[in-house]
Amino acid sequence: MNASFRLSSQKQNVWPVVLIVGTVLIGLVVRFAIVPTSGLGASVSSFLPWLNQTEITTFYADDSGVIIPVSQRVVSDSQPDALLSLFNTTAGINTDVISQVSVENGVAQVDLSPQFSQSASELALWSVAQSVATWPGVDRVQLSANGTTIDFTAENITPVYYVRDELIVGVPVTASTPREALDAYLDLTTAPELTALPDDVQLLDYNFNPANGLLALDFSYTPTLREFAIAEPDAMRSVLTGLIATMTTFPEVSAVTLDFEGHSQLGLGQCSNLLRAPQTHPTILNDARLFNR
Repeated sequence: MNASFRLSSQKQNVWPVVLIVGTVLIGLVVRFAIVPTSGLGASVSSFLPWLNQTEITTFYADDSGVIIPVSQRVVSDSQPDALLSLFNTTAGINTDVISQVSVENGVAQVDLSPQFSQSASELALWSVAQSVATWPGVDRVQLSANGTTIDFTAENITPVYYVRDELIVGVPVTASTPREALDAYLDLTTAPELTALPDDVQLLDYNFNPANGLLALDFSYTPTLREFAIAEPDAMRSVLTGLIATMTTFPEVSAVTLDFEGHSQLGLGQCSNLLRAPQTHPTILNDARLFNR
């Protein structure tokens, strides 16, 4: 009895020590992962890559001219060659689009393959430029073919995001301001086969503050909107995410607030976190893991 009791007591006394040691180890991991420490070799994030990741998005157009964005996480210091291989895999293109890419001082020099550049539409060029622009370390993209610069500006195309088959997809429009993009979004004749806000939802107020880049939109709250949010909450959330992505595509818009006559929820509350609070550009539109690639 006494021996058994002493053994049990010894086991119990070990647990405080284990907890203390575990807490210290966790603290060290967090400390070295977040705060770089010189003289100690590689930081913890170098062998725990999930602590040092960022999102990139590959844009490609289907046969109908609709833009499909596919987002995925990559290690922040990924090299251009690895990202190029990932681009070709994600885009699912049978022929090589990019012959070579290099990044220096934030500028990505993208040399397109001859077979692609000879037949590439403006939308196809936009898709390549916008995809590479999301790579870590890239601030500007220059396109070329056989070393000759291609005269192309991405500002000619603005994607207006709707929902189709559970995916957020973009319809290319010409819009130089956020208000023009919103007008195009609300013009359902632009994309009648896609899902957006119900037809009877009206824009009540448009308020943009250029000083801080905050855009506030107030829409009418209708029974049709409520029914849609209750019946298809996932689609409703994707519609709101697409609208947020549309407005925050413009660099002058830092965040957008969506309001529907003061309602804190549209249906049963699944989208409440997207309402009445500033929303920045979504980091993920369509997760690459949803695709069989």
